[in-house]
Amino acid sequence: MKPRAGPVLLIAFIVAACGPQESPTDPDGTWVGTITTEGNVTTVVNESGSVWGGTARLVEEASIGVENGADEYLFGNVGGVWATEDRIYVVDLQVPVVRVYDFLGAHLFDIGRRGEGPGEYKSPWGIATKPNGEIVVSGVGDRLNVYAPDGTPLQTFNLGTSWRFVMPNMFMLSTDGVPYKIVADIANPTPSGFPRTGMQAFGSEGALGEPIFPPSLGFEPWCLEVGILSSGGTYPWCAIPFAPHENTALMPNLDWVVGTTDTYTFEVHHPDGRLTRVSRYWEPVRLSAEEADYHRRRTTADLRQRDPGWTWSGPAIPEHKPAYTRFLPDRSERVWLVREGPSRRQTGDCTDDFSDPDAVRRNYRPCWVGTTFLDAFDADGRYLGEVELPQIAVVSMDVYIRDDVVVVPAYDEAGTIMVKRYRLVLPGER
Repeated sequence: MKPRAGPVLLIAFIVAACGPQESPTDPDGTWVGTITTEGNVTTVVNESGSVWGGTARLVEEASIGVENGADEYLFGNVGGVWATEDRIYVVDLQVPVVRVYDFLGAHLFDIGRRGEGPGEYKSPWGIATKPNGEIVVSGVGDRLNVYAPDGTPLQTFNLGTSWRFVMPNMFMLSTDGVPYKIVADIANPTPSGFPRTGMQAFGSEGALGEPIFPPSLGFEPWCLEVGILSSGGTYPWCAIPFAPHENTALMPNLDWVVGTTDTYTFEVHHPDGRLTRVSRYWEPVRLSAEEADYHRRRTTADLRQRDPGWTWSGPAIPEHKPAYTRFLPDRSERVWLVREGPSRRQTGDCTDDFSDPDAVRRNYRPCWVGTTFLDAFDADGRYLGEVELPQIAVVSMDVYIRDDVVVVPAYDEAGTIMVKRYRLVLPGER
């Protein structure tokens, strides 16, 4: 029910007064925080502890992908993953192909094929299944294909734009089964000069209404200036390693989640006009001088391929990692944040020489790898707890989460790409 304007409603949750209160850095123990509502704005301050009372675990229940073997188990570049009650869907952009497996990882059939005709694709990326069982495959660019549950093509339509994006949260299926695809607003660029991105809904006749865009927080990104050889001008390069940035994600219930990663805060903008502001204590993870130097050398080598005389002049690599890196949509109305912990130096071979950029692009293997955590919040903004991902898990692009089912791309020490299905086990559960 939408709260009425009027006096401030204050709800405070506090641990027993006896004994010392736990450290705010400790996620174990009873959740402690305050929730205040004034008009249509609710503020949630997560002070310590968690609703789960500890760290949850991921128990592996299925693994798909091999180093050598049949083509249907060899992955090149996993873009999208999805799961139903009995199937796992994997989009491999490199082949390209959309593969379907049972819940234990046995291959069943493929969906669509390479091409430009109805039901075909050149660069598939996102995938989802509607409540009626229809399968939606989103391409990089403007194509969207719909298939029957057995993979039979039903419909293909285009957004009518030449913009091609490859980025997280570029495709989403709403709770009621409406697909949303990323679009660009060229007329209203971001502070860094790039097009603002939003989401466009699609129905059986094509685009539904106007695109929707996330509210802007007015964050000024950290950028470096890079020369344009053909014109003599410059352009902003806003991908400084570990620099804070503005993050957005459209959730399946059509909430816009937005935040800037310089602090552990975010906002949830609800379709009915309500606003939930969420914050949590944050202990910054410091970068070692060696790791910072590694990323500085790699960035310098990359930008000198575009501007041979380029030198670093602008914001430096931060001394610590951001509070979080991105939001993950959840099919169960939770909000997940990806957070990076301390890094470790790889013990085997890794790419430490950036003098040959072509070789780096072909065979790059990072020398520093951070521990990855997922932080979960309930629909009210309370901190549920954290989940430490296995070191092999990859969250650079799409991850599927529903109830206790988590499906993520992964890779082993040999670089074999896999897709893993895990069961989320809360503290105290087996």
